[in-house]
Amino acid sequence: MSSSRLHEVISLLRPSDDEAIMVTNAADIRWLTGFTGSNGAVLVAG
Repeated sequence: MSSSRLHEVISLLRPSDDEAIMVTNAADIRWLTGFTGSNGAVLVAG
């Protein structure tokens, strides 16, 4: 998992009222985590 990408997503959560984001798009999961499987979801909580 790319910690710089994770920190980038968390920094987008801070100014909003959102506490977490669910990532379900395969391309976005791959960008954020490097996971290349066919099924997955990522919950990012800041």
